[in-house]
Amino acid sequence: MRIYLAADIEGCAGYVSHEEGKQGTYLYPYFQKEMSKEVSAVCRGALEGGAEDILVHDAHGCARNLEPSLLPKEVKLMRLSGGDPYAMLSGIQEEKYDAVFMTGFHVGAGSAESPVSHTFNHNTAEIFLNGDRLSEFLFNVYSASSLGIPVPFVSGDEGICKFAKSLIPGITTVEAVKGYGLGSISPHPDVVCEELEKAAAEALCGDWRSCILPLPASFEVLIRFHKTGDAYFNSFYPGIRQTDSYTLKYTADKWFDVLTMIHFVLDK
Repeated sequence: MRIYLAADIEGCAGYVSHEEGKQGTYLYPYFQKEMSKEVSAVCRGALEGGAEDILVHDAHGCARNLEPSLLPKEVKLMRLSGGDPYAMLSGIQEEKYDAVFMTGFHVGAGSAESPVSHTFNHNTAEIFLNGDRLSEFLFNVYSASSLGIPVPFVSGDEGICKFAKSLIPGITTVEAVKGYGLGSISPHPDVVCEELEKAAAEALCGDWRSCILPLPASFEVLIRFHKTGDAYFNSFYPGIRQTDSYTLKYTADKWFDVLTMIHFVLDK
């Protein structure tokens, strides 16, 4: 069994401020290690659950956050990205994977459920996909489902775990942090890691192959920027339409067309 694991940081235990995930800030080394410990715990659990091959993609920010020596020796690590439109799942289209896991994920731009809510970057106020707030989790679920790959596990903040359960009832989730106004509340990080390892193993029991989201017949993406200039600049992407000073609208029948638009309009 081959697992593709996409790792983010804002949904790790204790996380509360964007600067904590930026290289060079004084708290970054702590959260770099916490991210690594949580990914390692999930990998151990997945191996216990029957995984034989795990590719971990360091998918946060600079994509050079994880400490390789803290990961199990059975794991392969992708740092940075191949540059393809699959972004946080870069390269998943090139090989056969049985399941996608995600760790450290968070709610999307404009959500009040986390002080660090965002999607892709910090230029957008809100993004909606067919009426649902587009998070990086939802984006990756659609990408995985378009390739026929189930998503049986996600860890992160309370908001994204609740949404994941509503979207894919069979998914296994672990809440590592809960947004509380401008702050956050988390269990002890060791407790979180213990829970992650146990849950990752359990995620590969039962009917985990059913954790695929059916793709809709068409896609409508609404993107609302913070700055009018960003909306105007990106309004020249082929097929996109500017609906007001801050908002762009894009429709497509194929998910890969949405991937490509996001690759050039948002993933930068």
